[in-house]
Amino acid sequence: MEISPKVLEFSSPFTKSSTQVLTLKNTTDSRQAFKVKTTAPKLYFVRPNTSIVDPGETAEVSVIIQPFKEDPPSDYQCNDKFLVMSTPLAHDNPITANSPEFATFWTNDAPDFKEHVTNKKVRVRYVFGESTEGAANPSQTEAVSSAALGGEKSPASVPSSEPHSVLAPVAAVPVKSRSAAPATKPQQPPSYTQLDQDASLQEALDKAQARIRALSSELEEQKSITSVKANSSSSKSNAVARPTAGVPLPQAALLVLVAFLVGWFFF
Repeated sequence: MEISPKVLEFSSPFTKSSTQVLTLKNTTDSRQAFKVKTTAPKLYFVRPNTSIVDPGETAEVSVIIQPFKEDPPSDYQCNDKFLVMSTPLAHDNPITANSPEFATFWTNDAPDFKEHVTNKKVRVRYVFGESTEGAANPSQTEAVSSAALGGEKSPASVPSSEPHSVLAPVAAVPVKSRSAAPATKPQQPPSYTQLDQDASLQEALDKAQARIRALSSELEEQKSITSVKANSSSSKSNAVARPTAGVPLPQAALLVLVAFLVGWFFF
């Protein structure tokens, strides 16, 4: 799997959302499944973050950076990284990116599965000042973001034709109306250890959901059996409680009286 670019460059201003595109090309003769992880999942949206690429085909992954409250200082060094995991699929494997089984594909802990997984890192760099060739045009960010969230392939980013003004550290900019507040550096992103913890939590969540579905199915079967037994018991109770038909009391009294009169006249 060929990945380009090796470095994702995001240009200022960072108070607006912008998008970069990762291109994944399958140069093998088998289908390749991939997944994209990041050390800062709350800062970047990755769409799609997992899918399948056919032999000789290319997939585009949109990486959308969320807006900052304020621009970081111009000497800020970004340590964010992306990890692109890929593994070949067997020719007789019918799984697709839309299959329900693909949702838990990357939770496989089999040793032979892990041996075939290839990991490649992509670094992130913040560009202050004029936009470079790899920077996305801010005017196209909204369109690219909408297409990426809708599951469609995002168009390639177009370099900005209008240069941005060079940003200096906030403390060095003189302001007449108010004093400049010192810029605070963004919080350092989590390490790959946190990525492993997130993957373990996701795996535990998937297993718990599967267990819940199994228990729900057993509960429904138990309810059906209980309902059948209750209906059978109700039918027996109705049969026992039904009174036996007999001669009403007034008719019985009348018959006794007639028998008495017949006996009195004839005997």
